[in-house]
Amino acid sequence: MNLLKRLQMAVNFFNYTKSEKTFTGNNWKRGLDLSANKDKGVTLPMKDSSIVYTCVTKIASNLPQAILKFYRGEDEIPFNDPIVRLFNKPNDMTNQAMFLENSTMFFALYGEVFWYLPKSAGQLSGSTNLPAEIIVLNPKHMQEVVENDQMKGWMYNNKIAFDLDEILQIKFPNPYSFIRGMSPIDGIQADMDSDYLAGKYSKQFFVNGAAPSTVFTTPDDDESSDEQKKEFLKQWNALHRGVSNSHKAAILNAGNDIKTIGLTQEEMHYVDSRQYSALRIMSAFSVPPPIAGDFTNANYSNISVAKQMFWNETLQVYMRRYANMINSFIVEPYDNTIKAKFDLTEVVELQKDAKDVSEVVAKYAGIGVPVNVLAEVYHLPFGDIQGLDVGYQNISMIEVGSDGYTDEEPAKQIEIETIKSNKSIDKSVRTSFLQQRAKDEKIFIKELKKYWFNQRSKILNKLLGKKEDVTLETAAIMQRINIWDQEDKNLVTRFTPVYTMILEGAGEQALVNIGSKEGFIVDQTIINQRISILKGINNSTYKTVERIVKEGVEKGKSVNGIAKDIKGLYSHISKSRSMKIARTETGSSMNSQQLKTYNDKGVAKKRWVGGNRDSHSSITGTTVGMNESFIVGSEFLMYPGDPNGSAEETINCTCSISPVIE
Repeated sequence: MNLLKRLQMAVNFFNYTKSEKTFTGNNWKRGLDLSANKDKGVTLPMKDSSIVYTCVTKIASNLPQAILKFYRGEDEIPFNDPIVRLFNKPNDMTNQAMFLENSTMFFALYGEVFWYLPKSAGQLSGSTNLPAEIIVLNPKHMQEVVENDQMKGWMYNNKIAFDLDEILQIKFPNPYSFIRGMSPIDGIQADMDSDYLAGKYSKQFFVNGAAPSTVFTTPDDDESSDEQKKEFLKQWNALHRGVSNSHKAAILNAGNDIKTIGLTQEEMHYVDSRQYSALRIMSAFSVPPPIAGDFTNANYSNISVAKQMFWNETLQVYMRRYANMINSFIVEPYDNTIKAKFDLTEVVELQKDAKDVSEVVAKYAGIGVPVNVLAEVYHLPFGDIQGLDVGYQNISMIEVGSDGYTDEEPAKQIEIETIKSNKSIDKSVRTSFLQQRAKDEKIFIKELKKYWFNQRSKILNKLLGKKEDVTLETAAIMQRINIWDQEDKNLVTRFTPVYTMILEGAGEQALVNIGSKEGFIVDQTIINQRISILKGINNSTYKTVERIVKEGVEKGKSVNGIAKDIKGLYSHISKSRSMKIARTETGSSMNSQQLKTYNDKGVAKKRWVGGNRDSHSSITGTTVGMNESFIVGSEFLMYPGDPNGSAEETINCTCSISPVIE
């Protein structure tokens, strides 16, 4: 439609101030209709029927609790994107909540809603596919234009013509028309009329024909004056009228009588009829009675169910139709990688009862789902609690994914190991080694998870601290979260005491193994060596974080999306790497310190004990000189976990050495 024709039609419309329908130019956005004929039953359902008004307003006013948002994959589109700005403020007169409420009012009442999408300058120039604004039109004044059985456009109030691409119609299916939507009230006109007429009858009953509830009769020969009768009624009302005076005894003069007047059968029928009509109307709009204010058979349980049904079976039907049409006709022409959907997380009625949630959370936590994950899924008022990124098996508190190794189980492991030596000391040494290592592993894991948790928090704080300053480039983001030099220093500070504790325990155990009461020296070079090796986890983490950032930038993810991936990384490494690192570090450190202690105390030989892989179990029981190496596979190791060995032979090694006393 060319601009000249549009302007001419606009001039004609705004000059059109009076018509047969008394519908003026200023009313087209206000949705006013002054033409209702009150003499033919219900012609304005929202005004004539209190039940229709209640149902429509409940639907329209509740739906905007769900916020329409836009996503690219899992990443929410930022607020300054044109598509988000358009729906946050569809036009100069309304925001998203008011826009959705107005739209839903028409949608619920007429079974369809029309949005006018005026062309933007960008659309005219070809630079964008987004309209200038979105305006809600009253469906009652929309008329389809059909020529030769083909839809050509729409006419508003018989004066304003629109091309098909300027109007977005969202509707309920109508088996009687492929063009127009079907209103819920189409099937309940009789019920609305019945309710309306019963209401008018009740009004006229009280206005014109109201009957008293009590009638006094007197004998034919009663000579009381009018003043005396009025005084009697005054005294009667004072003594017996009102709830506080109910059930009091009364005395009548001889010959006087009293009669009470209740509802007639016909009047009671009107009451039942109105209740039935109300239920039919509520059913047509899919509004449960408690939502519409009918609490006749309501209790806490069914009110809660009614609220959830209202959202699941009614409001979400509207939301799905909105989202589908918005995506198909507005979002996809603009950017087909974006999708619109309603965010229901803040809808109170859909939030599970606290008791129900706690039971579900307890159940999943009991089978090993990390509490921090459950907090995010069920929107619990906490999250990112230190130590709860890992799931634990119920009761035993064994880390999910570990081998369930506890202090009480080393002896069982001994039973399945092939110990070629006949020396009884091997079993005793092995058992005490496994018990001590199990205790040290737990402490190491705890400190390692604290370290990773703090490191993750620092990265996320730096990344999300000032979102508006973030440049979505890999180098810029990595510079922003450059904490690694300081993290190496923090690692030294945190783990030096841990290694010292491990070596002290190993040295004391070595003295017990050889029956010595002399002291021993903690080898600081072992601590320095293990700390140097442990710093490698920061280098590995840095590279993984860098890869995540790079992939996020390449995929067009937002800062929040990248942050979420980094958070997921730390959750993964905390679960998958902590046990392996702890076992490797404690075992190697203990064996190294015990070797030094045995050497210092003059023990001449050592024996390899245990084996959790073929190359290790094959040499179990092998004895060599204290300063000689074990041949493990094709490598030469001074002790299990010797850092001079390959990762294949040292990582996660559970073996130990036993002193050979001759």
